[in-house]
Amino acid sequence: MNIVFTIQGNYPSLSTGGPFRIVAQILEEFNKQKINLNPFLSLTNGIHPFKGRVEELILPSVKKRNLEKKLLEFLLGREVKSKLTFQYKKILYDTSTKFFWKRWKRANPDKTIIHSHITFGATPFLQHRDTNRHKVVITFHSKGSLLSDYSSDWGLKNTLFTSRLRKKEFYEICNADILTFPSLGALNLMKNDYPNFPEHLQTRIIYNGIDCQIIDGILSDFKKSENKTNYKLINVAQHVWQKRIDLLIHALAEIKNDPPIEIYNVGDGPLLEKNIELAKKLSVEKKIHFL
Repeated sequence: MNIVFTIQGNYPSLSTGGPFRIVAQILEEFNKQKINLNPFLSLTNGIHPFKGRVEELILPSVKKRNLEKKLLEFLLGREVKSKLTFQYKKILYDTSTKFFWKRWKRANPDKTIIHSHITFGATPFLQHRDTNRHKVVITFHSKGSLLSDYSSDWGLKNTLFTSRLRKKEFYEICNADILTFPSLGALNLMKNDYPNFPEHLQTRIIYNGIDCQIIDGILSDFKKSENKTNYKLINVAQHVWQKRIDLLIHALAEIKNDPPIEIYNVGDGPLLEKNIELAKKLSVEKKIHFL
């Protein structure tokens, strides 16, 4: 049986986070359990067989700039100038599967699982699949709709371009076999973005990329603590800017008496160092911990 992972262009690794780490963990588990699967990675320049490393390209590679130009023209429905800067390249990466689908279809595998870590990546498989032989799992890492997430980060405006992407995203949502979300809040935000979100769809909540042993250790230490009046607040994915950890740090600084609470923030990302510096600046580094 074949399994195809579509991710945003980089090679999976346990030393990173997000979809790259998750795919690496899944592949590692395959090896441990000796599961008889043939993993493939759908990356920017083609679909690669996975055998511990990329050994051979089974699809032709395309120069990155030309690929992005073709993808943008396809999504916009018109020709664009080759010198255009592609600020939406993260969205475009996995749409590359469209250009390689014919080769994959020609191989005609008996069983295939498409495990897509970004919407717009599984569309070609969904459009041509045999539902009895090909199953699709879409794993969201965004807070709600991927486009809403990008809009808050990049200031993505409501244009014909985003309208087309939104239709593609909802198409994949409606046609996937299973959808996974990083939290219940992310699922609820998705439902807010799409009021007609089908309730019959199979959904799972999976806290991706978090080392559960760290969390277990916090709870274990709490149970052993002699001072049972203290509370420990565990905040998962503290690096997500929507969680506004900076406001929490400022609130701790305003409290005159030491609160009977310890705050542990689990996660890594661009805001981590800024939050650590802010905690030190406001002299609350003993009240809030970053793991």
